[in-house]
Amino acid sequence: VSCGCHHGLILCSDGSIWVWGSSERGQCGLKSREVVESPKQIEYAVGGNSIVNMQIKSVAAGDVHSLLLSAGGRIIAFGDNSWGQLGLPETQESEALEKERGELLQSLANISSSVSPHHTLLLSKHGRVYSCGLNQYGQLGLAGEDAAEKVFLPKLIRSVRNVRVIQASAGLEHSLFLTSDRTVLGCGRNEAGVLG
Repeated sequence: VSCGCHHGLILCSDGSIWVWGSSERGQCGLKSREVVESPKQIEYAVGGNSIVNMQIKSVAAGDVHSLLLSAGGRIIAFGDNSWGQLGLPETQESEALEKERGELLQSLANISSSVSPHHTLLLSKHGRVYSCGLNQYGQLGLAGEDAAEKVFLPKLIRSVRNVRVIQASAGLEHSLFLTSDRTVLGCGRNEAGVLG
């Protein structure tokens, strides 16, 4: 289960995905942008395959966007892409889009977008982290040429590439990473000491 600002997603054991709440920016993955007052199953199809057949293994809800990750490493992203949080080119914003980025997506282990309205973290099974979205306070962990204010396509966070990250979490204006040796690393705005 994952909660956005005004919507929720749940992945059931049978592989079905149910949504409810606001769909004003398409974050529920339905053709309608009306409020979904009771849980409704997403029946979207990508490339002729229904989401149920894609074996979705995790869901993540942001403020007004949602991400689904399949067992095969495919990401289905829908909703608002104003800051690049869908990981899609700037001009692409849709109710549902499939994104394939070769090696990156084939090795994804997890997605994290819960809590963050404007950025997304992608964790590979090899412990590498990729980020996209708003980077106003450095919450994407990017430096140099990669450190634009808006990052529309996922970029490797090079500062944590030499450690194995086992969990990543996107906050409002910061991100935290737990490494295999139980070290916690953070980046972004340190308001009220949120980076520890």
